[in-house]
Amino acid sequence: MMKCIRSGIVGILVTFYIYWMVYLHSYEPTRRNKVDVITTGQQKSAPILHHVKSQYPRGKSPVGSRVVKLSEVKVASNARSNVVKTIFNKVTNDEQLVESKHSQNKDTTENPKVILYWTSFFSVSDFYQSTGDRPFKGCSKTCFATTNKSLFDKADALLIHPYEFEYEKSKLIGQKSHLLHYPHGDLPKYHPPHQRWVMYTEEPPTIMNPKNTKQFNDVFNWTITYRSDSDILNPYGQLAKKKMDFNLTKNFARGKDKLIAWFVSDCKTQSKREVIVRELQKHIPVDIFGACGSLKCPRKSEANCSRMLESRYKFYLSFENSLCVEYVTEKLWKVLKLDIIPIVLGGANYTKILPKKSFINILDFTSLDTFVNYLNLLDGNDTLYNEYFMWKKDYDFLHTYELRRSYMCSLCKKLHEDHTVKTYPNMDMWWNEKRDCVSPEIYLQNWF
Repeated sequence: MMKCIRSGIVGILVTFYIYWMVYLHSYEPTRRNKVDVITTGQQKSAPILHHVKSQYPRGKSPVGSRVVKLSEVKVASNARSNVVKTIFNKVTNDEQLVESKHSQNKDTTENPKVILYWTSFFSVSDFYQSTGDRPFKGCSKTCFATTNKSLFDKADALLIHPYEFEYEKSKLIGQKSHLLHYPHGDLPKYHPPHQRWVMYTEEPPTIMNPKNTKQFNDVFNWTITYRSDSDILNPYGQLAKKKMDFNLTKNFARGKDKLIAWFVSDCKTQSKREVIVRELQKHIPVDIFGACGSLKCPRKSEANCSRMLESRYKFYLSFENSLCVEYVTEKLWKVLKLDIIPIVLGGANYTKILPKKSFINILDFTSLDTFVNYLNLLDGNDTLYNEYFMWKKDYDFLHTYELRRSYMCSLCKKLHEDHTVKTYPNMDMWWNEKRDCVSPEIYLQNWF
């Protein structure tokens, strides 16, 4: 009798123990909040956990729950460790870290570098780069990117877009209202010695917010901009020499029945480009598409708009909104892909970055009259017009979207190799509107 009772009690205890283990296993996922696992060399270091009070009822999983039958449970000495291992491997897509990257790299013993997007980039949290190891596919070094600020102490670099920081709303009176919707940014309270703070911007000093860059003196270690004196260069576009000969026999003027087109949405700029175009229209027809003109071509139909441009128009106005050193944007680079001649206005030395006779610089002319006369000359002579396309035999075009991975690879490589300690003690002098940008009054006075 006693033997039967003892057997029954043992059976109950075993059953209770099994149910208890099943309960712990099913509850375990709710005790983690975004797990980041860092692969270091050949073995994993201790995962970085950030425990938070679960927002789900006890025993409920955020991804749903189900009844586990006893027949599905296999009691083993390593059951709990296997469950935990499975949990740690369930990393979210946005925070997926480097697991297989080491097999692709030349040096498989180096630790991956952590790059934290500290601000957003015009409301885009991952700077249009994605997270995890995805931005570094094909790079020579191992890195991963994250938006998880709880990894601040572990981050090797912070990517910071100063435009996101708080500025006086009173200064925005009369300016674009959409600026008010950008997320408020804030710098960390302290700067760990091992960490590189990287300023990223695609905009010139004329439209930099906050305007007072003196507050960033001794803040940034590195810079990523369109300027060649940045630590990492990130141009809007580039041309590369072709690897094989290419013959051009096309008449690029054939079938074109219109002269000049301009796509524009910013109607009041530092460069006063809108003033030039108004004067230009008094001498020669200019078709203006977008918010500043009467013609429309929706952005969602960009491919159709491009085909229309290169099939009907001979010239396109690639006028920048600011006359700043080396500031050359997609307004030019996109057009270089098309069979149309770009007319440029900007602060860059275009002859240093572009082949001869690939563009017309309006600032090379002493007056609007001489400029208009030259356009009329090209319009009436197909041979002269076609000379502006001969460069396409020798060069391929790289657009900014193809270059984005390039600057992330460069940043990753620099984190691994450059251990120099530096800051920008005079950021207000390095990124300065008065020093880097030219007033349009110089040429406006000469022309009008």
